[in-house]
Amino acid sequence: MEVECYQLFEGGASKTQPPEQVLFRRIGTRATAPTCGDVLRPHHGLLNENGKGRINCKVAEKDQITRPSSANGQIKDRMAPNSRLVHCANCFLGVAVRVILFVVFVQFERTQPFKRKIHPEELWLYKNPPTKDYVPASILLPAAFFVPFTVICLNFLVSHDRYDFSQGISAMTLSLGLNGFLTSLLKVTVGRPRPDFYYRCFPDGKFNEEFDCTGDPRVVNEGRRSFPSGHSSFAFAGFGFVFLYLAAKLHVFNERGRSQAWRLCLTISPLVIAAVVAISRTCDYHHHWEDVTIGSILGMLVTYVSYRQYFPSIFASNSHRPYSNRNLQTSSCCISNIEDDAEQKPLIDDEKETKWI
Repeated sequence: MEVECYQLFEGGASKTQPPEQVLFRRIGTRATAPTCGDVLRPHHGLLNENGKGRINCKVAEKDQITRPSSANGQIKDRMAPNSRLVHCANCFLGVAVRVILFVVFVQFERTQPFKRKIHPEELWLYKNPPTKDYVPASILLPAAFFVPFTVICLNFLVSHDRYDFSQGISAMTLSLGLNGFLTSLLKVTVGRPRPDFYYRCFPDGKFNEEFDCTGDPRVVNEGRRSFPSGHSSFAFAGFGFVFLYLAAKLHVFNERGRSQAWRLCLTISPLVIAAVVAISRTCDYHHHWEDVTIGSILGMLVTYVSYRQYFPSIFASNSHRPYSNRNLQTSSCCISNIEDDAEQKPLIDDEKETKWI
């Protein structure tokens, strides 16, 4: 069984409807019903300051849910006629942006970086012994994508909220795309040599005054991509997103989830993993500490900005729910269960939250 929850406007018309058109507004679908008849406080933009709302519930079999009817037995759609088309256009534009970011990232990875001059007095900075990656990119990059993707899928299996799933995927892919683009752009532009650059340039250890490298050109070019650390930025972009997502779903940083140590430990564990990956880049002499620091900050900043485009602050009481999208309809090009412009915010009465939030 599923429950469709609607808000019935009482005590006056909304700001956008005359009194004769005040109807039910769909709030959402939940597996467990709220308390029908709960009195709600007015919500800005939905009711006038003298208006009140109450929850009205309709129970039906899955895929056969019907909306409650208004006083005259009709439900009027306040959607703009082209809202579905606009939503599909926004959806495809979002996908296009992510594809472009990925293509540009791949192109930057193939671009020869800036050749920064190395002075004799600083040569010692780049004469560390060559070693293998402690955390290979072939492991980190898939993990930065599949770990947050798995967490989002697990949340979907529990909540069955398709809108939250689509918003989570959107935030995660935007974070990784932007991070890859910015990291590669800085690497190519700055062209800082890695700590082991000397032995990349001169594998036999025979230095020449002209500094003409005798090593493999591909290895030499890769040796000029030290700043910032890509491992650090991708680790914090991927695992940092998991931190934000878990903190929101478990309410770690608001009154609903405090004083529960297991929630805090589970939430910060992705940051610990990201930090270990970042530190390992100085241990295998592939990055300077400045590269790791800036890469970590960049990855965390990008994932935070991307996350906040779709979800509220992790300190908010409604942190577990994505922002609602006004005038959003279900369409074939996007995953969504929002069929109108209902506010997707926790509904709070005068003293406590309703039970279904």
